[in-house]
Amino acid sequence: MRKFGIIVFMIAICVAYFFYVKARPGIKSEVRTNAIQVDKRFKDIKENIEEDYPATAKEVIKVYNELLGYAYCSSMKDEYINQYVEDIRLLYSKELLKLNSKEKQIAAIIAERVAEIDKPLVVIESSIETVVKPEIDGKISDTEAQVEVKHSTNKSDILRTYTLVKEDGKWKIKSWKDEK
Repeated sequence: MRKFGIIVFMIAICVAYFFYVKARPGIKSEVRTNAIQVDKRFKDIKENIEEDYPATAKEVIKVYNELLGYAYCSSMKDEYINQYVEDIRLLYSKELLKLNSKEKQIAAIIAERVAEIDKPLVVIESSIETVVKPEIDGKISDTEAQVEVKHSTNKSDILRTYTLVKEDGKWKIKSWKDEK
């Protein structure tokens, strides 16, 4: 009888654990979506950028993170890469646009997706850690900013520092560097 009681107790614990795991929120993903929503979100984001460009360096990186999250989600399809590249390039500085043509960028993304076909990179969450405007000649810069972002992926965390510059009154991404 005692064994029966222990077995019933163990089954109850297993059932309780199952419902606990099923109900918990788990890893928070800002991009829980399907393929149709990805296409629509890219179009919506482009419209928002064109109508109301982000006013601060931090807001530019928030939009960039949102685009990155959709581009590196499990529902991303090859046919959306062109739209993604068009959207992301709206946030790039003239200097960065000259360094990397749209065609090269599309080819690089496709090559990355092919290389990682078995286990594609998925961005789970991106969080802005710091925003710093450097001092130039003893004054805080109005035309340059650095934004540090932690990108959590299914493979590892990436700490990346983005450098933004003001061009024609708008903050644009000039470069980025991954921190070790």
